[in-house]
Parts: sequence; structure tokens; C-alpha cells
Amino acid sequence: MPTFDNMEIPKPKNWQDFERLVESYSRINWPGCMITLFGGVGQTQHGVDIYIKYKRVYYIGIQCKKVAKLTYDQIEKEIEKAKNFKPGLKHYFIATSTSRNAELQEKVNILNSQHNEKGLFSVDILFWEDIIGLIVSDDKVFAQHYPQLSPGNKGGDSYAVYANNNKNSVIGNNIIIKTPKKLNVKKGPIQDTIGSNTYMKNYVKHLIDIYHDFKKANINAEGEKMKYSLIYDAIKREIGFKWDETPNECFEGLCTYLQKRIDNTIVGKTRKSRGMKNYSKYKEYMVERHGIESE
Repeated sequence: MPTFDNMEIPKPKNWQDFERLVESYSRINWPGCMITLFGGVGQTQHGVDIYIKYKRVYYIGIQCKKVAKLTYDQIEKEIEKAKNFKPGLKHYFIATSTSRNAELQEKVNILNSQHNEKGLFSVDILFWEDIIGLIVSDDKVFAQHYPQLSPGNKGGDSYAVYANNNKNSVIGNNIIIKTPKKLNVKKGPIQDTIGSNTYMKNYVKHLIDIYHDFKKANINAEGEKMKYSLIYDAIKREIGFKWDETPNECFEGLCTYLQKRIDNTIVGKTRKSRGMKNYSKYKEYMVERHGIESE
């Protein structure tokens, strides 16, 4: 079963995938209940994307909000629409791709007090942490939505997909999923990491190649054997990730580290003392190699 402490799991890229994820959440959270996607694009849905008939007694409605920021005004508007859902709702959830927000929770708590006095449905917000926290508890469901994180060997593998202060992710731990040996799932680049960004990836490889060239020149002079893996091990110790699994937020730190390693080689020091440039900065590299003025 996947574990969930200190790991980043990428959010769906579109509202359709997010809605399917919330539907899966609902099937795990309300087993044995009738769960239905309500209406379609362009149809009046009364603020409800998914409804659950709970034990054939009452209805629960869910509105899916894949947004960069969820506001209380948005919540109020959806609640007003949900009041017209037939038959009436007992509970109403706003499922959002945004992270937990204490201010919104407090406002919804106050609203619930008012609804209780009026005999209206209760309201709750399902934040991203709530949704994905339940999804990762089910091996099969998690694999359906995140096959790229499902290793293809019987013993299982651990994939670190960390991110710091990433607004498009939730923090969790290494995911470990055990699958049959015959299942062959190709591992692609992890979303929002250097490996998934062609320009960043190529620039880091460019710096690593320079480091190897400079280091090799010195080692050859001393008659030693070049150990290419050492820089990759050093990156993992310093940054905390494999170079191509490093979050985009850590790109600048990784580049600075590699540039210092280059400058500290004997060749690098010699070139600098002669006023020669050891490497191009990222912005310079983008212009030189691709003719692109990066931000």
C-alpha cells in the first residue's frame, strides 16, 4: 500500500481528470452507495458535479473546483446553486485542488451554524490534502490515476517526488507500490521536476558534462581512472534528489552547486585566473543554444 509522508503527488492537469479523481475519492469514502456524475457540460447542474445517494436515505452533493485559488465568494455562489438541487441535499462538499485554508474553514464553520438554524444542508470543503490522502490509501485506485508512479517489479521501488512550497502539489513521502513482476510500466519523468523540463534538463546535463571534462583533464594528468558516478552521488547528497528528479523550485540551487564544482576544479581555477569563462549562465545558455530570452 502506498505510504504518504513528505511526498509530492502532482495534481490533475485538467478539470475532467480532477473530477474523475474526486469520483474515485467518493467511491472509497462512501462504499456501497450509489455515486453518479450529474449532468454534463453546458447543462444546469445546480452546483453539483457528483451526487451520492447515502444508504438510500439522503443525498450528498459534491462540486469539483479545479482552481488556482478558491475564494469564499465562489463557495457562496455554488452553495446558492445547490439549494435548487432536487431532491434536497443533506450534505454538500466543495472538492478543490487548492491546499487547506484555515480562513475558508472558519467561514464555512460559521455558515454551517446559520444553515443548521435554517434547516439547510451542512457544508464542508475537501481540500487537495484530504482528497489525495484517501486516494493513496487504495493501491488499485492510486495506480489508475498515477500509473507513472507504479513501479513494474515485484519487490517494488521507491520514487521520491518531493517539492518545496509548490502551489501545484501536496507534500507526502516516498510512494512504494508493489506490483506483479509481469507488469511492465515505463517510468516517465516526474511532473514539475527538472527531468520533465527539456531546457532545464539540458542545461543541467550541460553543466555536468563541463564538470566531467574539467575533472577528466586533471585525472588523466595524474593517471587515475575517471569515476563518472561521483558527481551524481554528490548531487543527491547536496540537493536531496537525483539530478533529474529535482523539483523545479530547486533548479537554481542545483545549478549554483554544479557551477561551484566546476569552478573548484583545477582546470576551472586555471581558466578563471586567466579571465576565461567556465560556463554560460542559464539565461545566456538559453540565448546561445535556443535563441530564447528566458525570464
